[in-house]
Amino acid sequence: MKRLGIALAVIVFAPALALAHGGGLDKYGCHHDKKAGDYHCHKGEHKGQSFKSQEEMLASATKDGKSAKAEKTEMDKKTTRK
Repeated sequence: MKRLGIALAVIVFAPALALAHGGGLDKYGCHHDKKAGDYHCHKGEHKGQSFKSQEEMLASATKDGKSAKAEKTEMDKKTTRK
């Protein structure tokens, strides 16, 4: 009977281990994962890919012939001017 209880508990709680981890996504559909120590994407152009950092992802991204890294730099300049 004890084994049945343990088996039932494993069947009920094991799927919870496969659920997505928490963490908000940035505007690129990605986030830093502290446990894995990487930056990975769930949505957008890089869905399913992992990078060492956001900067690495931005360097590899292109949008209308302009790198996303250059676009981010322009946006940062605009926000600091205000």
